[in-house]
Amino acid sequence: MNVLNSQSANTRPNRAQVRNRLLTQASDSDFALLSAHLQLTSLERGIVLASPDQPIEHVYFLENGIGSVVAGNTADGHVEIGMFGREGFAPWEVAFGADQTPHRLRIEAPGEAWRIRSGALRAAVEESDTLREILFRYLRAMTVQTAYTALSNAVDTVKQRLAR
Repeated sequence: MNVLNSQSANTRPNRAQVRNRLLTQASDSDFALLSAHLQLTSLERGIVLASPDQPIEHVYFLENGIGSVVAGNTADGHVEIGMFGREGFAPWEVAFGADQTPHRLRIEAPGEAWRIRSGALRAAVEESDTLREILFRYLRAMTVQTAYTALSNAVDTVKQRLAR
């Protein structure tokens, strides 16, 4: 992974500087659980945040920029099945106990993200029912988006898919 720069690991974000919607919706106690471990990181276009079947080291709560979720393999090609930005986080599998993803996650538009080690996020989710609920709601939204993206890719014209 090619990370441009990061704040000092000792720098904790305060609510005023956070734009990620999941982090801003978190309760004060949930934000405190996470903020002790968050590090602001600049991300260039093309950076791969996670690769299929590889250990996930970090989870990213985007502040700005756009990431894509890509499914497929090199023999048969690949297809974008989802996008994420400051409304969520990725790879989301970590919050639900997994240490790998079947997808490639890549930055499509440069930006910044709050990065947290996978183990720290897992521990926070285990400690807080309310944090787990917020992240589950996001996972539901991503599941719906993925389903409609697959449907659009299967039945819509290129013009319709671009409008999606």
